[in-house]
Amino acid sequence: MNIIANLIVQGKSIAVVSNNNAVTQNVFEKLQSYELDYLCATLGNKDNKESFINNQPKTPKHLNTTEENNTILHHIKSLNSSIQEIFFLQNKKSQRKRAFK
Repeated sequence: MNIIANLIVQGKSIAVVSNNNAVTQNVFEKLQSYELDYLCATLGNKDNKESFINNQPKTPKHLNTTEENNTILHHIKSLNSSIQEIFFLQNKKSQRKRAFK
């Protein structure tokens, strides 16, 4: 599972194949427990392929909505502004220390 997780984070595709359906079902169930089952396609036959395509959600349920993304982006910008202010004040403090030496 760790190998699969690392590859997903890197944006890579993974094919899990086996002569035994239990193996691939186990991987599917583990991904499902983390709400990542939308990444899986059990494509053993024509019916499975059609079912997979027809049952795809428009947006995976665990992804943020646009409103949530905007809130997060606003928070990140606010934190970035605070960090820049801290750097400015640290530089000013440093300059004053050098001036007194």
